[in-house]
Amino acid sequence: MSPRLFCSLLFLGLLGVSHGQLDRERTRALDALFGAWQTPKGPGGVVGIMDKGEMVYSRAFGMASLEYQVPNAPTTLFNAASVSKQFTALGVVLLYLEGKLDLDRNINDYLSDMPDFDRPITLRQLLHHTSGLRSLHDMLALAGWRRDDLRTNEDLYRFLRQQQDLNFAPNDRYLYSNTGYMLMARIIEQVTGEAFAPWIQGRVFGPLGMVDTYVEDQYDRVVPNNATSYTATGNDFKRAVEYWGYVGSGNMHTTIGDLLVYLANFSEPKKGWEAAFALMLTTDDFNDGTPNPYAFGVRLDTVYGKPRIQHSGSIGGFRAFAASYPQEDVQIALLANFSKADPGQLADAITRIMFNAPEAEAPALPKLLPLRQWDFADTVGDYWDDAGQGGWQLLVQGDSLRAQNKLSRARHTLLPTSKTSFVVLGQPELRYDLLAQNGKGDALRITEKGRPIGFFVPYDSQPETDLSKYSGQFYSEELETIYSIKLRDGKLYSHHMRHGEHPLKWIRKGVFQGRAPLDLIIYTEDPESGAKTLKVSNGRVKNAKFIKVNL
Repeated sequence: MSPRLFCSLLFLGLLGVSHGQLDRERTRALDALFGAWQTPKGPGGVVGIMDKGEMVYSRAFGMASLEYQVPNAPTTLFNAASVSKQFTALGVVLLYLEGKLDLDRNINDYLSDMPDFDRPITLRQLLHHTSGLRSLHDMLALAGWRRDDLRTNEDLYRFLRQQQDLNFAPNDRYLYSNTGYMLMARIIEQVTGEAFAPWIQGRVFGPLGMVDTYVEDQYDRVVPNNATSYTATGNDFKRAVEYWGYVGSGNMHTTIGDLLVYLANFSEPKKGWEAAFALMLTTDDFNDGTPNPYAFGVRLDTVYGKPRIQHSGSIGGFRAFAASYPQEDVQIALLANFSKADPGQLADAITRIMFNAPEAEAPALPKLLPLRQWDFADTVGDYWDDAGQGGWQLLVQGDSLRAQNKLSRARHTLLPTSKTSFVVLGQPELRYDLLAQNGKGDALRITEKGRPIGFFVPYDSQPETDLSKYSGQFYSEELETIYSIKLRDGKLYSHHMRHGEHPLKWIRKGVFQGRAPLDLIIYTEDPESGAKTLKVSNGRVKNAKFIKVNL
């Protein structure tokens, strides 16, 4: 019998039941959390909790395969999606500790074919999601790729070589980017001369005792014991198309047992790994001095007063969440194979049960000022933030002042703390301040827990009557694709051969809301050259340029 098979069988025996570390009340409370994972003949997932090195709770729910009615088991393999990022980060850390790369060096020193941007990007910024690089899925969507198109690391590298701009200056802000972690896989390959998947297997998974974990770099390969992922549509389930073929940012397949063995290193690192796991928790401030809580492939936060190291994952129908409470030496791992599993919320509920924490108290409501409708007369109107590319409308309904998002249509009821300051009903830490002169609302500042969300200025929301100048064909050199903007019956439509035709909603002069991937379109004209440009943004791409062309 091979050592790997022996370990798997041994672990299956250990995980079949919960060890006697939890009392019946807590065990019942934990079991009750997973009702949605126990749909008859539906998918589900696996859950494991380790306390001071001992497995105290393990459960498997639902089916790994609906087609063949194979149930999930504690040793079932799941795609852990973005939980994978911390292992790429750990690989970079090992090479840094061996003196083979420098975290603060320009990544162009390792990737000679990358574009030269105005400001260099460092490995540290890739690790922290502060590089400003456009992220894989949103960028390829703009280029015309659909969700079920296969995409690989080579596809990403081909597009990155043509990038002309960044979403923002490196380390100015945080924007989650799969691109950065895929580039780190490339850098590891350049430095070591080995393919990423076998290298990470030999240098990280194996030495840490993760006997069943592997990186899937062949998306169509058949590997036994893997769960199939499903999308939940009402009470039915559909196969989630497996279009992912990239490594570095995801596609690590693992079990809860392997994850828990790994997570325990944040409390008590394996001998020789102390420096590596300490460095994994490194955080750095943004350029303006404000803190960034994202470390090296992990997020640092606090739940019920307990410091936590965690990361979630989502790809296709797979959902994952892995967390370590280093001070208590408690680890939690959840792996699921359907899209509505919500393991992050479940992990918080597990935390409350494990530590007997009281329900979180609602934030205290500040003292409110009673105001009548007439007090709002000079504050209603439309406000826009060019930097944040968003807007709000302040309007009166009944005797209440409300804020409505110009893009998402989300609404907040505002409660006055003064004539120019408001908190959001149900979210008192979210604050609206009118920066007024002579009683007029000249600007709107929104903050959450004192952190700036946006700075908005009033604008004329009277719709334009002539939209003809916006029509035409617009080409992106870096994405090598064309969008047509068409005017028909007084309305604008976008058209792409792979995405079809969709209406554009007028927001303000020169600004339109489209349908993904054209979430927001800003039209500009160069006063000197006369060049007409669309700056297109979606979730993780900002201001991609499309120049009007004559075809």
